Amino acid sequence: MTGAWFLLSSRKLFAGIPAGSPVHVSLGAADHDEKVLARPEDFDITRPPHPHLAFATGPHTCLGLQLARSEMASICNVDLDRLAEIRVLPEFADAHVGGIAYRSPASVPAVWNAAPPVS
Repeated sequence: MTGAWFLLSSRKLFAGIPAGSPVHVSLGAADHDEKVLARPEDFDITRPPHPHLAFATGPHTCLGLQLARSEMASICNVDLDRLAEIRVLPEFADAHVGGIAYRSPASVPAVWNAAPPVS
């Protein structure tokens, strides 16, 4: 899902949009508000957590939220253990992130030393 259409139900103008107008909320624009995040276009793994709606909130919270987070943490840990000393190739300094629906770099060339097989 790249976004959602809503009808603005307020009886007054909202951000200059008349009541009853269709409004498209783009998920690709999420987390790009410079009032909320410093340097929103930069990928910064050390950035402190901030509130977001990735798994919704309140009564609409995704039931699989904790399972999804736990699975991703496990997968990342196993992969990083197996890819010892992984590093991005030096000539690939700018991993430009693009796209609206799926925001990611086209590729990230990397090299690593294979870990010994798990016995």
